[in-house]
Amino acid sequence: MTSPTAEHTLTLERTLAAPRRAVWRCWTEAELLKQWFCPKPWTVPEADFDLRVGGRMNTVMAGPNGERFENRGMWLAIEPFQRLVFTDAYTEDFVPSAQAFMTGVVELADTADGHTRMTWSARHATAEARARHLDMGWEVGWNAAVDQLDALAQTVLPAPTDTAMPYVDGFLLAVPSTNRDIYRQYAHDVAAVFREHGALSLVECWGDDVPEGKINSMHSAVLRKPDETVVFAWITWPDKATRDSGMQKVFADPRTPAHMTSMPFDGSRMIFGGFEVLVNA
Repeated sequence: MTSPTAEHTLTLERTLAAPRRAVWRCWTEAELLKQWFCPKPWTVPEADFDLRVGGRMNTVMAGPNGERFENRGMWLAIEPFQRLVFTDAYTEDFVPSAQAFMTGVVELADTADGHTRMTWSARHATAEARARHLDMGWEVGWNAAVDQLDALAQTVLPAPTDTAMPYVDGFLLAVPSTNRDIYRQYAHDVAAVFREHGALSLVECWGDDVPEGKINSMHSAVLRKPDETVVFAWITWPDKATRDSGMQKVFADPRTPAHMTSMPFDGSRMIFGGFEVLVNA
């Protein structure tokens, strides 16, 4: 169904018989997506994915009369087995496109009986673009494609559960307050390196409301000085194996600072650790 209140958005909500982890595979594995992404008689003869934030999401759609439409896009957000965001506003590694059509958002959830609730939204820059997409046959075409998705997903094995949950590296540090802009640029540059080596995302948070406890606190944990601010950060990986391999590549990358003295903070007081995800709601 379409949402009557979203001026720029078309939304389809469906319950699929297939399990969520199988549906996820059909969205994120290029060879599977090629089998369902266009309603027949249209096909997807080519698909090339790099499943990471900033990675490519390229497809070619072909029509029965020789039509050929190439779409070069990029993944904006990846929350394993739950949410995908992709767009043609950028190509790989955030290179802006000359002309964008839409941003796609896929949200997956389990139903009580073990099936999959899928919400698929196409977000457009203008109401006019949304109207054009609707006139192109959005509802009929996407319902047909989702029927194909469900049928295919019921034939593939779900993604394994033992390595499925994401893995997180957490960091707590103190940064000189005057270095805020320098640290922002540093974090932005380092994030690109982590994403290239397998990380899904890197989030950096500047302390704004961090109380000082009577016994212990984030301030005392990092030995914060009066002219410093507490920073809380985390890196999300698809799984621990990707994290272990990716970390080795990051430390070997020449763009990674080799010495703590080259960082815009005192790295010797940084606290960090790796964590298994228990809940990702």
